[in-house]
Amino acid sequence: MGLFPQVLTETVYALTMRTSPAFIPTEIHVITTLAGQKAAMQDLIEPKDNPLNQMALDYGLSDLTTVLLTENIHVIRSQSGQLLDDISDVNDNVATADQIAELLLELTADSNAALHVSIAGGRKTMGFLLGYSLSLFGRPQDRLSHILVDPRLESHPQFFYPRPQPATLYDRAGSPVVATPDMVSLADIPFVRLREGLSEELLTGKATYSDAVMAADELLQPPEMEIDIPAQAMICHGHIIELAAAEFAFVALLATERATSTHDEGSLRWDEISVRAYLDFYERTPRPVARTIETLLENGADQEWFSMRVARVNAAIRKALALGAKPYLLKSSGKRPYTKIGFDLPRSSILIVDGASGRDIKP
Repeated sequence: MGLFPQVLTETVYALTMRTSPAFIPTEIHVITTLAGQKAAMQDLIEPKDNPLNQMALDYGLSDLTTVLLTENIHVIRSQSGQLLDDISDVNDNVATADQIAELLLELTADSNAALHVSIAGGRKTMGFLLGYSLSLFGRPQDRLSHILVDPRLESHPQFFYPRPQPATLYDRAGSPVVATPDMVSLADIPFVRLREGLSEELLTGKATYSDAVMAADELLQPPEMEIDIPAQAMICHGHIIELAAAEFAFVALLATERATSTHDEGSLRWDEISVRAYLDFYERTPRPVARTIETLLENGADQEWFSMRVARVNAAIRKALALGAKPYLLKSSGKRPYTKIGFDLPRSSILIVDGASGRDIKP
């Protein structure tokens, strides 16, 4: 919100009286500057007959009297922590983006709540940042809108919402205007929801706007996977996938098969796994588990052992990458009983860092 608190009451009126079913807010949060905070306090909170209380009385919406609290007016701070009178430079804009993203992340953490986000007030950059933050963090139940008001009454100092008994106001040219319900309408704005593509770490931490945008942008980038055998590290687009030694050796074996194979798939059936090749990778990891080695040497690589490795690897990739995991998952191909498992990445996207042989494999 900027200097015109009317956008708030107009939006609440449209949600409660012009939307079917009605959307009656239980909380209202305002993002603004010091000047906007002053306007909100003077017009919407301090007077006992403020427009929200009057709307509650006019339309029998008693809940509206408690939805806007002083502590829910969020004033943008500079990067040094100073409350801002205005967003005047690049650094202020970065600070605004981060604080909007942090608030949206906090409010969307409650799965039982539904957000209705309005981009009607404030500077255009604030509206864009708010809308894009909702695109990053919004859930299926969340909505985005812009309030549309008859141009003759837009930002009118005496118009906050249409009263039950239409009132006559005067526009800037001094012409009379009868304020009727059809002069306020809500434009629903469809948006792409990217939340499922963000990692659990990002969604449960203190996200900056830049971090969230970077994470979402990764979904659109070509996949890159590095298997660093000496470091026991599987790295997908810069993210380290946490794997135990047994699973890492399995990944190294299948990634090398994909990167060096001369046939199309580069995949293996469970009974095509070479125990000797697997153990070669396993023994070079810094944290091997001897008991697993003994069991494998004794029993060989059976189907249960193979399926367990696939499940654990894919679970670790999904945990680290969320929706971004899809290109990196182990996939099955072929029909039973000839199903094979392997990576489906382009060979050019795989780098095997092999310290033992003194060379790297990059198709």
